[in-house]
Amino acid sequence: MVPSCNSQITSITNGESCGMNETVDLAVTGSTGVTQFHWYANEMGGTALATTATGNWTTPTISTTTTYWVTADDGSCESWVREPIKAFILAPASLSFSPS
Repeated sequence: MVPSCNSQITSITNGESCGMNETVDLAVTGSTGVTQFHWYANEMGGTALATTATGNWTTPTISTTTTYWVTADDGSCESWVREPIKAFILAPASLSFSPS
């Protein structure tokens, strides 16, 4: 176990999509020296859903707003705290037509 780790998430950009069964693009940035990001379905426990070299990740297909969790890694340690990031699924606009 590493007693301290300087890898941190420094900004989070939640994502959104309209309709059901969509993917959502999420983005984070990390502190200086971060070389990869680990994306999780849970705040604690479990294995990463994905590991990316950049702070960009596209979720699997989802139907409802979902919270994911992300950590930063500098190659020698992973940030201690998983930061929440949201993938919002918005209701599609409804159109109604009337005879003229």
